[in-house]
Amino acid sequence: MAVATVALRAGAVLTDAPGSAYSMAFVVMGAVCLLATVGALRLHPAAGDVVRGVVAGQDGVTQVAVSDSRKSE
Repeated sequence: MAVATVALRAGAVLTDAPGSAYSMAFVVMGAVCLLATVGALRLHPAAGDVVRGVVAGQDGVTQVAVSDSRKSE
């Protein structure tokens, strides 16, 4: 949100045409999203396995039961 606000303000200062400030903010936010996408695509395919509760076994990938601390015993 802060980046979009700064881009909107910068677009208003740099250009005089109506609506061009919004175009500049849109382009800046698109570039931020593109950089985030490139970073996500460069991650190792097994990068989120710990969060999902999956570990690599000897014969491949095995699902691990994740304990639920909300259950009463």
